[in-house]
Amino acid sequence: MLTGFFIGTAAAGSVVMAQHYHAGNYEKVREIARLRFLLCLTAGILLAVIA
Repeated sequence: MLTGFFIGTAAAGSVVMAQHYHAGNYEKVREIARLRFLLCLTAGILLAVIA
C-alpha cells in the first residue's frame, strides 16, 4: 500500500512539473509524463521485490 502511494505521488508530481515547465509543448509534456510514470512503476516494482 505504501509503495502504491509513492508511485502515485511521484507520477502525479511529474505530470504537474512537466506541465509547468513545458506548458506550450503538449507532446513533450505527454512524453515526459509517460517516461516518468514508467520509471516510477519500475522503481515501485523493484522496491516491492527488495522489501
